[in-house]
Amino acid sequence: MKYSLFATIVFLLVIINVSAQTIEWEEREFEISDVKATIVELEGEKVLKVERDLTSLPFD
Repeated sequence: MKYSLFATIVFLLVIINVSAQTIEWEEREFEISDVKATIVELEGEKVLKVERDLTSLPFD
C-alpha cells in the first residue's frame, strides 16, 4: 500500500516537471509551452529562438 502511494506521488511530480519547462536567459525566466525554444547566436549576439511545436499543437 505504501509503495503504490509513493509511486503515484513520484509519477505526478514527473508529469508536472515535464509539462512545465522553463528557460533562463538574461536574468529572466520563461515558461516554455507548446513551442521549442533555444538560445542561439545570431550575428554575434545570443538570441532566444522560438518555434511552434507542431507535435504538441498541430495546425487545424
